[in-house]
Amino acid sequence: FSVTTDNGTGTPTVTLKQHGDSLSGSYSSQIFGEQAIMGTVTGNKIAFSFSAAVEGQSLTVKYTGTVEADGTLKGSVDLGGFGSGTFSGKRQP
Repeated sequence: FSVTTDNGTGTPTVTLKQHGDSLSGSYSSQIFGEQAIMGTVTGNKIAFSFSAAVEGQSLTVKYTGTVEADGTLKGSVDLGGFGSGTFSGKRQP
């Protein structure tokens, strides 16, 4: 993933597994560490989130977007009231 927010840019590692219309997986970044994620898939729309603590404050990070025809994921991210931004990601072989 490539993420651009009000607070800067990052390249978290995101692993998603789809089971029907449910998503599960993991999120790994320097800021949020290792987090379990849960979400949904409806058609080409995806949504997933995770909870984390940053500098002693708990927040929920929410990703919403679409799966493009070439398999790229694109959309927006809400950092639980601490900013927002956009993301894109591509499946790794």
